[in-house]
Order: sequence, then structure tokens, then C-alpha cells
Amino acid sequence: KRVAPGPATLSRVDTVLEREDRLEWLKMKGLECDCSRCRFENGESVSSTLLRAVAACAERDGRFEDALRAHGAVLAEDPSDGDALYGRARVHGWSDKWGIERRLLEEAIALAPDHPDIRKAVNTRDAYHAGACSSRTFGFETISRGGVSVWSSNSVVSSEACATAIELAEAHASATDGWTTARHFAVPTTDLPVHASPDLLKWFNACLKDAIFPAVAQVTGASSEKLRVIDAFVVRYDASKQKALPLHSDQSEYSITLPLNDRSQYEGGGTYFAALDEAVNCDTGGLVVFPGALYHAGAPTTKGRRYVIVAFLFEDRDQDELERRLDGADRKLDGGAGFADDSEDDLSRLLANMNDQ
Repeated sequence: KRVAPGPATLSRVDTVLEREDRLEWLKMKGLECDCSRCRFENGESVSSTLLRAVAACAERDGRFEDALRAHGAVLAEDPSDGDALYGRARVHGWSDKWGIERRLLEEAIALAPDHPDIRKAVNTRDAYHAGACSSRTFGFETISRGGVSVWSSNSVVSSEACATAIELAEAHASATDGWTTARHFAVPTTDLPVHASPDLLKWFNACLKDAIFPAVAQVTGASSEKLRVIDAFVVRYDASKQKALPLHSDQSEYSITLPLNDRSQYEGGGTYFAALDEAVNCDTGGLVVFPGALYHAGAPTTKGRRYVIVAFLFEDRDQDELERRLDGADRKLDGGAGFADDSEDDLSRLLANMNDQ
């Protein structure tokens, strides 16, 4: 996470409150506030450095509309400000608006081609297959309870191909800094990002095109040509090290797990779904598909070592109309250090409508 510039400060009120409520609380305590956020929300001029702090604090609080306003104000002064361009795109990603995030990254790389975070994000985005896929179909079992469905197949990728993936992952880990343990802040895993290894990436992209995207499209109704990867990584569970994951949800529209080694090599494992009250696992090269918002956990691997590829996906639907409306809202927000009276409502409606996409 990015850190706000400047010294740490103490807030005497809950920062998620609206300005009027914060001022009322301060008034009751006999205090006044002249912080950068209050000045910005009052329409006063605030430097770009302090606006970055306002945006960073909003992002940490999950106040994404506030963060967009601050980034917009920075961009009003400098449309090529890389930090603000990157921040604006990432906020949409955190809001589960991945299609708009991708398009804003395209704009960002054109305006700030040397910004390291933008370059890294674009390179990662472009690393994975997108477009035409095979027309293969697969046998799936649907596991449902209380309106919740999870799909499982025991035969999507060959066991030989899966063995190759393990070899490639271990070879890359041995030749570099090894397996990562801190890429995912909320729910850290012992993993290796697929795009970090050129050979593993080539293998995975072939699987996406030939099997994974067609399989996910088959059970979800999504278009295989419009499926996109948000993140993909090889996870290594070990009974003597990291053997499980706590209950959580993913930042994805769809999530998949692809077991890479045979069940004879480990005991336990699988993905536990709270709504189903059971763990779902499949054979080597099988596939478990589920909505990313569904609460799930990594069931404990009690013996041996288990390898699995996890990928976060979304369907990149037609966003043209939303982008035009986003541009209109951004133009209002970019008009100055403050914001137009109706800009907040416009952006709120925009984000609300995007929830339906």
C-alpha cells in the first residue's frame, strides 16, 4: 500500500464520517479542524503533495469516491501526473471495476510512460491471454445449496501438463528469490505469480486459451473471448509450513483453482465454502470455479505438499457508455481543488450503476 506523505497525524473523529458530521463532532469537543482534507472539501486550494495524502488516506479507509476526487484535483493541475493516474486506475480496480481500470491504465501509460507502477501494472495486465479461445466443452458437477453454486470438473488440463507447471514453478523459485509470502496483504499465501516466469506464463496462456477460459465460460455463461485475468499464481501448501488459508473472499468476478499434483501426494486440502459447509477438491488438472465474492478458505493440507494454481478473473463487458459517463464525472471533478455541487451525486450514481455491470 502507498503511504501518505508527511508526518503522521491523529484524527479526533472517525475519518469515514462525512464532513458535516465530523465538524459537528469536533464542535462538541470544542475543536476546529484545518486539515488538508477539510480544506479540500471546503473548496479551498490544496497543494498536490497534500492532495496525495488526502487520496492515500481515503484509499486506506475505503472511501473510494473521496480518493477519486483527490486524484482528479491533482490531474486538473497536471494531467500527466503518474501517481494520480495510477491511483485513479487502482481505485476502480479496488471497487471491482476492472474493465474501467484497464482502460484508465491505457490512458495512464500514454500520458506517463515512464511511471514504474503504471508500467508494471500494464505489463502484468498484457501478459495474460485475451481473445479467441477453443470451443472445447467439459464435464462439470454443480454443487449448490441455498442459491449458491460452485462448479467442479476432474478433467480440464492433462496431468502431464500439470507436472510441467510444477517443474517450471520450482525451477523459477530456485533461480530467483524463491516463493513469495507477502504479495497478498489480507490473506498471504506461499505463492509464485505466473507472469514472473516466462516459461510458466507461456504454459498458462496456452491453458487459458485451450481449456480454462472455455471451461469457465461454459459454467458461468460468460464469453470466453471477454474473460480476463486479474491475477494468477501458483500456491504451495505444505503440512509443515503454510497448510491452510483463513476464510475470505476474492477481489474477482470469478475465481478458479487448478490442482497440479495427485491427491496421493498429500492429505486434506481443497477449497472450503462456508455457504456449502464443505470443502471441494478435484483430481490433478481438474478445475473448481466459483464467484469471487463467495466466502471460502483453504482447507488444511494435513500431510505432504499440495500445488494449485489460483486465478482471479472477470468478464470485460462493453464499458463504452460507462467510460463516457466516467469521463464526464471526472471532468467535473477535475475542474478545481473543490468539486461542483452535483459532481458527488454524478459519481455516486456512476459507481452505483457500475455495480450492475
